[in-house]
Amino acid sequence: PSIPSASNLNGSTFKMTSYNGSAIPTDSKYTLSFEGGSLSAKFCNSMSGNFVLDGSLIKASNLVSTKMYCATPSGLMEIESAFVSMLNFGAVIYQSGNKIILSYAKGTVMVFIGF
Repeated sequence: PSIPSASNLNGSTFKMTSYNGSAIPTDSKYTLSFEGGSLSAKFCNSMSGNFVLDGSLIKASNLVSTKMYCATPSGLMEIESAFVSMLNFGAVIYQSGNKIILSYAKGTVMVFIGF
């Protein structure tokens, strides 16, 4: 895996494929997109904000988000909360082909595949 640059990510959209080693259903619509210096993501809620890449760390500490609650699928709010926490404090980001991996010190790992 390599460390992506902001220009590598620019214009890319990725779909989440796994969370902490568990596969995400293939029909899910959990996405992460990069455009210019901002990112947007969709889990239960839609969120967006500016991000900073510092070596292998990606941070986005001022994400603006809708405030819905989704009871299904089970665990979705936990995934969304973990994603926001990771970006607030800084997640390690790697790229391997058309896949990006976000990991966080607390053991959280999210894998997204480009489409």
